[in-house]
Amino acid sequence: MRHRQYPPLTKQASTSGFTLVELVVVMLILSIVGGISFFVVLESMRVYSRTQPRIEASYEANLVARRIMSDVRGIPDDQSIQSYGETKLEFASSTGERISYEYANGVLLRNSQPLAERLQGMAFGFESADGSTPASGSDIHLVRLKLVAQSAGETIPLALTIFPRGLQR
Repeated sequence: MRHRQYPPLTKQASTSGFTLVELVVVMLILSIVGGISFFVVLESMRVYSRTQPRIEASYEANLVARRIMSDVRGIPDDQSIQSYGETKLEFASSTGERISYEYANGVLLRNSQPLAERLQGMAFGFESADGSTPASGSDIHLVRLKLVAQSAGETIPLALTIFPRGLQR
């Protein structure tokens, strides 16, 4: 019977590989980096969820403003404006189509159809060529539009000055 021979106990251990201490240090560093990354991603998600309603409200207000601006700029002449007020404007377009805008109870209507529902306020302002308040629709030289969109308790103001092409003298 032969006895198995074992390497001598005095021989040094192999240096290829990682020690337990090195592995623990690497795991600790990766845990710290992972934790920081998690909180950065979490905060980014919170910021996104807070700003998304504001972005949507601002986008809607811009779309409304562009639509109104496009329609008002197309007023063909000073006889086309049928009625106007702080929250209402009614006129005939260059194609003869009757266009009306009216703001009531937080909803902006275009030809009696809802155009925007996130508005906190809307007002038209009208000026004659000399800068005074016009006495009639035929005296209107420019239209001022103020929109206030609302989003999660914040207000987003938007103001435009529109010069109708047919009313420029």
